[in-house]
Amino acid sequence: YGLIPLRVNTVQVLTDTIHAVSCGDDSLCWVWRICDGEPTQVFPDHTGPVLSVAVLHDATYILSVGLGCPKPEQKDCGGVIGEAFIWDWRWGFRAQLLVQDHPVLAAGELDAWRMVLLGNVDGFTTAWQWFNGNTLKLPYNARKVDEIRGFARAKAEEAVDGFDGWKRLVIKEAVDKGEAAARLVLAANPHLVTTATALALAWDISVWNDFGAVKAIAYVP
Repeated sequence: YGLIPLRVNTVQVLTDTIHAVSCGDDSLCWVWRICDGEPTQVFPDHTGPVLSVAVLHDATYILSVGLGCPKPEQKDCGGVIGEAFIWDWRWGFRAQLLVQDHPVLAAGELDAWRMVLLGNVDGFTTAWQWFNGNTLKLPYNARKVDEIRGFARAKAEEAVDGFDGWKRLVIKEAVDKGEAAARLVLAANPHLVTTATALALAWDISVWNDFGAVKAIAYVP
């Protein structure tokens, strides 16, 4: 019939285990029955591709994020801003909207009251308490990144002192290339959220991510 198929970018099973939600490049989020694929609800408020969706623990609301347009009627702008919606999957109505200057690529929920995380293309993560609209962009003080990196290097170099000969040389080289190694760990383990996680595996220290877009978020209880 001349229809052009568009990509589905994200799928999640709802807490009732009967329904699922899927969102894609058509800017729509569909709720459908898993047993037969029959749609039961659609959320149409996005103005651009929807890139990530998270089913919230209260079994009522869904968080969907992606690219958007400054004006809702301009759905062909190419996605120059970021949109994050909280909506009721049973009725399809919007509960909250957050608009950001940068596209939002990832969504996740924290184990806190009405608190979610948004992964942004600018390398920062936004904590959003959506019930009252408060937001906090992380890292809160980006100037501390170099301080934390320095501490991580000092800790690793301290560990080097406990080795002699070729072991010392190998570990020292690993320290010198620590950030590159962290990127390799991330490439091999895409479930890791940030460079901080990769560095922590070796150095037991968290370092904020400032190497690019935040493409995935997962809460570890």
